[in-house]
Amino acid sequence: MRKNIPGIILLIVGIAALVVGVVNRVPPGEQVPVPAADAEGSSVSRFAWRFENETASGSEVRTRVFLDVMYEDNTAISVRVDDVGGSCNEVATAAEDTDMVSGSTKIQCYAAGLGQWFKVVAGTNTYEVKRKTFEEALPNHTPPSYEYETVAIFPSTSL
Repeated sequence: MRKNIPGIILLIVGIAALVVGVVNRVPPGEQVPVPAADAEGSSVSRFAWRFENETASGSEVRTRVFLDVMYEDNTAISVRVDDVGGSCNEVATAAEDTDMVSGSTKIQCYAAGLGQWFKVVAGTNTYEVKRKTFEEALPNHTPPSYEYETVAIFPSTSL
């Protein structure tokens, strides 16, 4: 039995690496697998926004937006939320943000008159990242009013 322990450990590490690799490669707008309602798991303990900036053609700055989700059992997933123009930062919540999950923050991404707000809200056995687009108002332009839309879904408990 002791001769099999290294093989078992290697198998467990390989499966864990495969799961982490699959979760981290979820394209924007796609869902992370959600456990069944009766599945046992650990609740989320912390959310953290992460931004990866890159300079596209010319001098245009693009930002890849991630939400890192840490569960109470010390497991974590990284959800790729969106790729946006410009840069991003955390902002104060507004009156319309009463649906945000406690302990989460709101971010704003902005470039050249166009931006997006992102926030985390609770779903059924899931959390959802919602995005709302906004445009800069000008004296001769009244921007359209946009609604929040779901751009990412991830489990409310660890897998």
